[in-house]
Amino acid sequence: VIGASANKRLSSAVETVQTLSESGIKTAAYISCFKDSVAAVADLTYSVRQTSAEGGPWRDNSDNGWLNPFSQNTTDYILTLVKEAAEAGFDYILLDNVCFSTDAGNAKAYYTDESTSKYDRNTVLQVFVTECQKKAEKSKVIVMCDISAYNSKAVSDGKYGGNMLSLPAKNLAVDLRLSR
Repeated sequence: VIGASANKRLSSAVETVQTLSESGIKTAAYISCFKDSVAAVADLTYSVRQTSAEGGPWRDNSDNGWLNPFSQNTTDYILTLVKEAAEAGFDYILLDNVCFSTDAGNAKAYYTDESTSKYDRNTVLQVFVTECQKKAEKSKVIVMCDISAYNSKAVSDGKYGGNMLSLPAKNLAVDLRLSR
């Protein structure tokens, strides 16, 4: 884990997951993928930047930092978290914030490597989910999106860069919270 919370893991977390599993209780690990204020400021190679590749970390309207889905460092970091959750024995791995922020934020959001990527925004998210499924081993990946992800008329400048109707995940959760 990157940043100030790196040493705050519960040493007994794996034991807890194993105990719950032995009792027949299913467990789920929640991973906020691209919305991550800690990692975004701890290592700028992971961060969505302000205005240009040289800018500081970009923040959304709620002052949250975001990670750059076009950054190989970012995706490798999250894939490591997914693999660790699978190795810990979680039955499910819930991926949230598999999207781009649509807020105006504190400056223009700049995604380093977007202009040279062979993928558009929607495809980079779908490829990311595919890679997460591979790292999850026997754990089941669940992708949480809001209802707009399943709109066949979604536009390419939205939070999913289109729609997620062809998402390679077999398990989906629709976030219907009004606050989202």
